[in-house]
Amino acid sequence: MKNIMLGCLFSLLMFSVTDAKANNDHSQHTLMGSHGMALIYHKDVGLLASHMPLYYSPHDHQIIYKVEVDKLDDVLAMTKKGLVTILPKNFDLQKLIDGTQFSIQSDFYQGHFERGGKLTHTSNITFTKLVLSKPLEPKFSSDDNIFYVQSLNEKTALLVHKIQAKPSFDAIAFVANDAVKDLSLKTCEQTTTSEQKKLVEQLAECGIPPTAYLETKDFM
Repeated sequence: MKNIMLGCLFSLLMFSVTDAKANNDHSQHTLMGSHGMALIYHKDVGLLASHMPLYYSPHDHQIIYKVEVDKLDDVLAMTKKGLVTILPKNFDLQKLIDGTQFSIQSDFYQGHFERGGKLTHTSNITFTKLVLSKPLEPKFSSDDNIFYVQSLNEKTALLVHKIQAKPSFDAIAFVANDAVKDLSLKTCEQTTTSEQKKLVEQLAECGIPPTAYLETKDFM
């Protein structure tokens, strides 16, 4: 799949992970630091970890991986209760950008680890397969919401909002593969609200399913 844009009202960016890795060959570059992530789950896909990006380095990357975890039953039970975030030991984010498979010890939180989340346990997480790797462009602006689209299997695709210049938001949703083509026909003008409930309603109006992850505060 090449990078293309579908529709003139609702913009969908199709991409390949291979292209993403090829465009990020920085073997001498280091993005060492503390990189928090959100865990999301879908019964037909499994667990995904989404890097929680910010507008500044070394956090200015939208990255999603398929992952495996110790204590899987405990982690799945946490996802049913609400937001689950992890804080791995410090590592170089370039490893994820390049599609590297590796395991690392991580703290697991019920809730946002920086906003009162409760530490439940510490165990290993294994990054097994790169799903999305895109740089965050702090000055990028568009009149429409733009979503990266990645097919995960024969049934399910992932929609990931391309974060724009402030104000913006990070949003991830699962959608049936056969429904993706219909989204290109819907108007989805760029939203500026920081109220998550209102934002979800606006996204629903242009066909976006309920989000598996939604963050506004870091992008206001």
